[in-house]
Amino acid sequence: MQGVGTIKIIVFSDTHRSRPVLKHTRKILQTEKPDLLLHAGDNYQDFLWLKNASDIPGHGVCGNCDYDVSDCKNELIFEYQNVKFLLCHGHQYNVKFTLNNLYYRAQELDVNVAVFGHTHMAAIEQETGITLFNPGSLYQPRGNDIYSYGIIHVDNGKINCELKEVDPAVYYAISGLFAKMFF
Repeated sequence: MQGVGTIKIIVFSDTHRSRPVLKHTRKILQTEKPDLLLHAGDNYQDFLWLKNASDIPGHGVCGNCDYDVSDCKNELIFEYQNVKFLLCHGHQYNVKFTLNNLYYRAQELDVNVAVFGHTHMAAIEQETGITLFNPGSLYQPRGNDIYSYGIIHVDNGKINCELKEVDPAVYYAISGLFAKMFF
């Protein structure tokens, strides 16, 4: 734990089975030392690898590219330290076009935080007590081209979401390795 009443949750999405990105993500886990790991899909196998490699408890969901996985869910609702979460990839709520459907689902479930991915674009939106949080992508960011992951700090029920940008020089080194492996 990060202190009495304080927890640190690390959030990844859209890592898309990139081995170099996953290796760097493992280093991020070692540096950040989170209490909980969340992965918002694409790919669920990445979540399992990170969870096993780090021994950090966590939750992961399927994304729209998880064709070969039968043992994961499209969404999870769970409570951690008195904060209620919805974890999903977001494709089922058309998050590339609007966040309204996800917001209404979060409202229906009475959650405090809805974590999602799919767009590859980092976002933090707050509306009437609900936080919609997309950590972006360390693999292929879109829109602003920021390679990112997320941190959720919970301190005695108070929620603070933070986006962490990966140094582009580090990412370009990773993506160079990726290019050599596949092209």
